[in-house]
Amino acid sequence: VRAVETVLGGDRYVRFLIGSMNARSCPVTRAFFMCEECPEDMLIGGFWDSSRGVVLCQNRPRSPAQIGRTMRHELIHAFDFCRVEFAPSN
Repeated sequence: VRAVETVLGGDRYVRFLIGSMNARSCPVTRAFFMCEECPEDMLIGGFWDSSRGVVLCQNRPRSPAQIGRTMRHELIHAFDFCRVEFAPSN
């Protein structure tokens, strides 16, 4: 959780993506980023879920730099979803 706060406060790219999404009426708050236990067979550090936001695997030992990369990667997915106004039910 502390590393997430560090990335949110200090990573320019993360702040840029969040600002871009907010400007497109896709609100991103601190609650958009959550830490959860992931299945042991899941080898990734996190994922983006269109109904919940960015989920970071807390049971994967990761440095703040790795967490930052994962957050940037998943935010790009979220931004793309926001940009095209994708509607899964349509």
